[in-house]
Amino acid sequence: RDAPGTPGSAGGAGGGGSGSSGSLLGRLGPGPSGERAPAEVLQAFNSAPSGAKAVQRLLDFGILPASNSGAAVASFLLANDGKLDASMVGDYLGGDGPVASEAAGLVMDSLNFRGMPLDSAMRKMISVIKLPGESQRIDRLVECFAQRWHAAHPGALDHPDTVHVIAYSLTMLNSDLHSAQNKKKMTREEYLRQLRDVNQDKTSPDVTMLHEFYSRVARLEWTVEERAHMRVVREGWVYKKSRSKVNAQDRRLYAVLSSRALYFFAEASDAEPAAYIRLQGMTVLPLPKGRVGFEMRPLLPIGKDEKDTEVRMVKLVDKGNGSLEQEKSRHSTFAFTVETEREAAAWISAIRDFTLDPPTGPSPPPAGADSICG
Repeated sequence: RDAPGTPGSAGGAGGGGSGSSGSLLGRLGPGPSGERAPAEVLQAFNSAPSGAKAVQRLLDFGILPASNSGAAVASFLLANDGKLDASMVGDYLGGDGPVASEAAGLVMDSLNFRGMPLDSAMRKMISVIKLPGESQRIDRLVECFAQRWHAAHPGALDHPDTVHVIAYSLTMLNSDLHSAQNKKKMTREEYLRQLRDVNQDKTSPDVTMLHEFYSRVARLEWTVEERAHMRVVREGWVYKKSRSKVNAQDRRLYAVLSSRALYFFAEASDAEPAAYIRLQGMTVLPLPKGRVGFEMRPLLPIGKDEKDTEVRMVKLVDKGNGSLEQEKSRHSTFAFTVETEREAAAWISAIRDFTLDPPTGPSPPPAGADSICG
């Protein structure tokens, strides 16, 4: 099970979308030959002050045709998935212009929502399109999603507008339940009461379905992908050294790489991860000579006397209250060993395809830099 796999990968037969752009928008991430936009183009996109200006820079570079279209933008976004700042992507696709709207629809068409519960489909969509901060932009994206999920599940809910209302309520529920600032969490009964009579005929959606939505959102924050629905880039066993225990044995973990995070499972068959490292803001390097494996560390160097303010690794702990509590690691750098040099090279290549560092890879860390195993 150490070979790369792509279960659940986008296949152009997305959630009810039309097929005219299927050949153009068939997949997420680099194509068979690994083509990505040049590093200077990616840097220009990622450093733009807004999504609209990021796309304008693509026009200035000649990456997009002068007669810009949603299909051209969507094709660029999908081909460079993982190399683009997720905030810029969400900001642009949530815009109100016709090109942005067409691009958002085509990106969602590339996802496969069929047979997926509404909350799981929303979680998958958010793993590809980070919801922007502006409520109007969020609403446009949720409306676009609702149309496609409804088309992929005829009869599951009575109307796209009903899907829209429930999907938007799930975004609010996720924020409510998992915000550290919110001390009074929404109860299951309060959530069900919100959705009373939302069907077009003023009846209520299936209560069992809504109960399941609440349970899954409460258990796992939406930043964490569901293993059953994530796009797996690579998976296999790795070994992680404990820093907190002297002479502790390396811990054997089953690692699953998606385009957004590296997840760790206690067993290969587990459905829920024990921990994960978000890829954004990270880079990957080979371990120093004499050790076979790879090291993940922040892309931008942290000074010796500086403190890393970002959370790099999160452990998920079942406290028996229906949710997986997140314990944030205080470390920034994480080292993993594998059995062979070939495995190490494969992991490094696969991870680097979905981090923001340039295709040539980052510079090695300075001598004596922290190489803590968190």
